[in-house]
Amino acid sequence: IGVKDKNGDYVLLNGNQIGSIMAAYLCESYAASKKKKKAVLIKTIVTTDLQEIIAKKNKVKYKNVLTGFKFIAQVMAKLDKSKTDYFLFGGEESFGYLPVSFVRDKDSLSSALLLLEILAEKKDLLSYMDEIYLKYGLFQEGLKSLTLEGSAGKEKIRKSLESLRNSDLLGKTIHKRRIVGILDYKTRTAKGNASKSAFSGCPSSDVIQVVLEGNAKLTIRPSGTEPKIKIYSSFQSLSAPKSEKEIVSFRKNLLSEIGASEEIFLQLAGLS
Repeated sequence: IGVKDKNGDYVLLNGNQIGSIMAAYLCESYAASKKKKKAVLIKTIVTTDLQEIIAKKNKVKYKNVLTGFKFIAQVMAKLDKSKTDYFLFGGEESFGYLPVSFVRDKDSLSSALLLLEILAEKKDLLSYMDEIYLKYGLFQEGLKSLTLEGSAGKEKIRKSLESLRNSDLLGKTIHKRRIVGILDYKTRTAKGNASKSAFSGCPSSDVIQVVLEGNAKLTIRPSGTEPKIKIYSSFQSLSAPKSEKEIVSFRKNLLSEIGASEEIFLQLAGLS
């Protein structure tokens, strides 16, 4: 989605931002409705944790699942039978969203209609995004993808993940933040302040998630469809912005930190 800023220039919203706008609007609407049944937000483990904070502050339950909308659909199927909970919203960072319960995959039509409703009420998506950052916390995300083709590339990907599994990463520092937790979705081991509850409902998968202090995380996984290994980043600003002007400078610093952290993480994985 391209949105005009105050200077008349188009700004492209990323997949996490669009999903967070939808999540905030739906969660805030739920909180105002005072419904008796509990709403549930579902997102993938590589989607921004901003949506978790949005859900918590509006008393919406949330569930993290593995990458792929089929896993969101599986949780939805269970919610169909629930007498106490119902599906509110599901999404992933790769521009896939579902704001209705009668579809079992990402749905562009219902998502577009929801955005039109948000526009009718909020008028400006960029201003609403800033409002969300000021209310819930400033987050920025990153995605770094490395192509490693052929059998040699496949072996390098395997070795990089095994190297991370066998490394004593807990307590090490990545750029400005200390590693405080590690989740290995393949061996289903949790270290530090990471909890095994993260694996609940998730099948074994070749994914490692490194939790950093200050509500930040780096997730590494091989692509399921291409000869690539991907690193997903979700970082909350260590300082909370107090104005739209501060958001601009804080975002710049945060994106710089993410870039530096990804490079260090690549080194730890033996990929640089």
